[in-house]
Amino acid sequence: DHLRMTHVFQAMFEEEKERYGIAVFARFPFRIVKAAHLTPAQPRIFQEARGAIWLRMEPPGGRPFHFINTHFGLGREERRKQAEVLLGPEWLGGIGESEPVILCGDFNTSPRSPVFRRLQARLRDAQLSIAGHKPRATFSSVKPLLRIDHVFVSPHFSIEAIERPDTPTAVMASDHLPLCAELTLHRIDD
Repeated sequence: DHLRMTHVFQAMFEEEKERYGIAVFARFPFRIVKAAHLTPAQPRIFQEARGAIWLRMEPPGGRPFHFINTHFGLGREERRKQAEVLLGPEWLGGIGESEPVILCGDFNTSPRSPVFRRLQARLRDAQLSIAGHKPRATFSSVKPLLRIDHVFVSPHFSIEAIERPDTPTAVMASDHLPLCAELTLHRIDD
């Protein structure tokens, strides 16, 4: 209420009254398309369930677009499976090429990884799409050395600016620094 935004939360882990997961806050109206696990928890090998939230954003007077937020796991094989599910027909693979898409989140994977390359084959990395912009690491917030949080976009978007706030509040709020992308969605006739 204080932010004057609506939100959706998807629990990945629940224990008694505690819930851990991912959320999206939005100032635009949206419709939840899907909020689900990409892979289940595997407690005996200490893997948490990981998932995604898929929204259809419907800005008043603007062009609707798909927005997917995710949090991938720590293991290489786990992330490969999560990417395959996310790229499959139940998620991104079910969105037509003519429809605008933003995919973002903590992918726990660097730009050199096969998972990153698979995602980049479908969508553009916003940090690599601005001439002269040097991609910025987001993890850890105290000493950012790894670029594992990403914003991917379809060709329908222009990337106007990328910021990585590293204020004392941002450092205290999370072990990751935020990655902010200013995007312009092209009209259908552009």
